[in-house]
Amino acid sequence: MACIVLILVLFVSVHSTNAAVSEDEVTFLPGLDEQPPWRQYSGYLQASGTKKFHYWFFESARYLISDPVIMWLNGGPGCSSLLGLFTENGPFRVLPNKTLVYHPYSWNRIANMLYLESPAGVGMSYSDDKYYRTNDDETSVDNYLAILDFFNKYPEFKNNNFYITGESYGGIYIPTVSSLVIGNLDINFKGMAIGNAMENYDTNENAHLYLAYYHGLIGKDLWQDLINYCCNGTLKERCMFTLHQDQPHCKDTFNAAHAIVFEGDLNYFNIYNECHNSPYLKFDKNRGKYTTSAANWMFPSVKRFQKEAEFLRSLPIEKVRLTEACLDTSHVEDYLNSPEVRKAIHIPDFIPEWQPVSAVVSHSYVSVYPDMSKQHLQVLAAGKRTMLYNGDVDMACDFLGESWFVHDLKLTVVEPRKAWFYQAEDNTSQVGGFIKKYKNLDLVTVRGAGHLSPSDKPREVLQMLINFLNEEM
Repeated sequence: MACIVLILVLFVSVHSTNAAVSEDEVTFLPGLDEQPPWRQYSGYLQASGTKKFHYWFFESARYLISDPVIMWLNGGPGCSSLLGLFTENGPFRVLPNKTLVYHPYSWNRIANMLYLESPAGVGMSYSDDKYYRTNDDETSVDNYLAILDFFNKYPEFKNNNFYITGESYGGIYIPTVSSLVIGNLDINFKGMAIGNAMENYDTNENAHLYLAYYHGLIGKDLWQDLINYCCNGTLKERCMFTLHQDQPHCKDTFNAAHAIVFEGDLNYFNIYNECHNSPYLKFDKNRGKYTTSAANWMFPSVKRFQKEAEFLRSLPIEKVRLTEACLDTSHVEDYLNSPEVRKAIHIPDFIPEWQPVSAVVSHSYVSVYPDMSKQHLQVLAAGKRTMLYNGDVDMACDFLGESWFVHDLKLTVVEPRKAWFYQAEDNTSQVGGFIKKYKNLDLVTVRGAGHLSPSDKPREVLQMLINFLNEEM
């Protein structure tokens, strides 16, 4: 793979660095009462072959050329990073009437923000050959080449501190591309920050049940049955329920517990939030498509999701629509599919309408890595910093599974677990969550946040990011 990367890097490096930026500048964005004072750019970055990744870049609102460049990747696989832009940490929020308001806790208050729609087929990104079947390794190379092309287009930011951030399946995207970036000394790569990450399937799936019991979602009798049938009657440091499915009654008990969390009407992205877009399979009469949540495909042990996936794979892809679980993004879709907006952000006419999640990518994506330990250790060995943060009421990619994952890396503990703080609106100091510091790695929780931590707790998460960048946590 290294030879392929080298050849493609040479291809990218010959591209012009002059005209592209001026052509990509967004000088007027529909829906705003007042245009921003800082510059923004939207266009395409070259990945491998005929793939072109859509990006949206916002310069820092502080006008400091020295502010870091932070790249953001949503997960899925197949989720658009414009979801992160408009619902989590970007400078705008979309109102139902397709107007925009400024987001007071945008990450571009402190950094230059790059949102990349990856892989090809997601959002506004495309490939001339229209071939969108890909995997973890190909996506890491494509993301790496897009990063190279970004700094080729914007050489004035080449010496800035560079961080790669994201969430969910970004727990695969980010370590894999970071393991490539660390080999390029021309990029001033400082580290990565990943929220509610999918980084180990076993720890993630098994930790769910602990959280379900201790949050009062499953009862004592069912919990005791899990211990008896799947853990030999004894609960030690952790029980890996999924590894004992061959034991009598374990599989049935495990499925019963999972069904309570993932087959009811619970918002498993945030168990204390309402669900405004059912994550389960339904037929959308208006669109003529079967709709379900992209996140459902992340849980191979949930029987209902297995049946849904089997049914969806039997359909023509144009009959399938994927969305974010329990999150209504229709106003974002309406805004981004407006002809005026598409023109303003330089989207070619042949690009199909924007979807929050690409069914064609998610439908055919091949996951290669069930565990990210190797990639994390490579990044840490290169002296780069990592922050792994989790909203503590997320059941999709939970904080307990993340803590198990980090524990298994066998890193040196620098500081024991303690509270971290933020300044609330009334200027009082409040607990934002908890942090345990390892050598070059911060393991952080965000109190009261779910899977989409920057959306649930924007003020707290911005402070957390500031602390990480300034090494003050």
